[in-house]
Amino acid sequence: MKSCVLENLRSEHRAMRKLLELLQHQIELVADDRQPNGELLLEIAEYFRSYPDLFHHPKEELILRCVVRRKADAAEDLATLEAEHEACSRELHRFSRAVVRLLLDPADGSDRFLSAALAFLDNERRHLSWEEQRFFSLAAECLTAEDWAEIEASLANFADPRFERDAQARFGRIDRALGSWRSRMAA
Repeated sequence: MKSCVLENLRSEHRAMRKLLELLQHQIELVADDRQPNGELLLEIAEYFRSYPDLFHHPKEELILRCVVRRKADAAEDLATLEAEHEACSRELHRFSRAVVRLLLDPADGSDRFLSAALAFLDNERRHLSWEEQRFFSLAAECLTAEDWAEIEASLANFADPRFERDAQARFGRIDRALGSWRSRMAA
């Protein structure tokens, strides 16, 4: 069953993957002993601290609870998803602290940053793939049109337009970096 909620989650995943590509470029700069864009690194960390945990993951968990009601043997996937989200939060915390250390003391912080950033990058990519291959497929397979309507009704008041406006202002550096990066890739 196709759902606009599931399509929105897929779109959010695509946006997160683009941010992870920007992060990978910054990691490569540090690995090559070049100066990363510290403000961009902070903004990427802030984005992952705010958007996925506050808006994206709760939507996924709502959907999976509906899946479990429909298919009781999916309870293991619910536990896995919640554990994955907790692991993402731990890696993100470690990464965020490493960004700050790198900016405060580049000579001493680069090894720690590289370790934390690579772990965060790998964990996020693995997590996104797991959700797309396992969770999204499971939801599409077993939820009915009525289930999706119930989910959409639950989410109708969830998106805070103030956050969307604030996010556009707060994450402007990311948007500009993505635009610049796309321009260089197209050339």
